[in-house]
Amino acid sequence: SGTALKVAGKHADVFELAAGSPDEVRQLIERARGAAAEHGRAGRLRFALPVRIHADGWSGTPDHKAVEIAGPPARIALALLPYAALGIEEFMISGIDRPGEIVRIGRETITLLANSLARREAEIPQPGAFASSPFAEHRIG
Repeated sequence: SGTALKVAGKHADVFELAAGSPDEVRQLIERARGAAAEHGRAGRLRFALPVRIHADGWSGTPDHKAVEIAGPPARIALALLPYAALGIEEFMISGIDRPGEIVRIGRETITLLANSLARREAEIPQPGAFASSPFAEHRIG
């Protein structure tokens, strides 16, 4: 709600997002950052997203309180990548409860996600990256 965004913009350090598609979540992040900017806090607000992990092959009915993901760590990482690229720093995981499973899935998913984000950042050209190109020194004609 608008009131919740105003309160969060003024006081929150971490804003818990509602589950949704990456585009819906992006829109909510923009609204929350706008509310925080009104109080000079745009850069201080972090975001958390509830995620429910299911066993591979799960075909149940989603409860809409968390982003629902089923599968091995690689599939989980791919599903979380668009959200992490939006700047979400915290994923509140539910659905896995055995300690060994939590460690294995968490470690593998985090590694895959971090590597994917690093590759994405490396592929984005930096401003001025092409200024020293030999083509910039030659004129045609």
